[in-house]
Amino acid sequence: WAKGKTSTQFTLTKTYSICSASGTSGPKRKQGDNQVPEGVYYIDRFNPASNFHLSLGLNYPNTSD
Repeated sequence: WAKGKTSTQFTLTKTYSICSASGTSGPKRKQGDNQVPEGVYYIDRFNPASNFHLSLGLNYPNTSD
């Protein structure tokens, strides 16, 4: 979602598929268990100086984890 400097409304500009699988079926229990976290997370930081052009950080883990 983005908006121009003079805009008041956000518009969807791009979507990315981030669903992934690793490990076995089931919840993530500890660091290094090769499981993908399941939950609702939001982007809480941007890193424009990333080695991968731009990286986005998530609020993982959060109070629900």
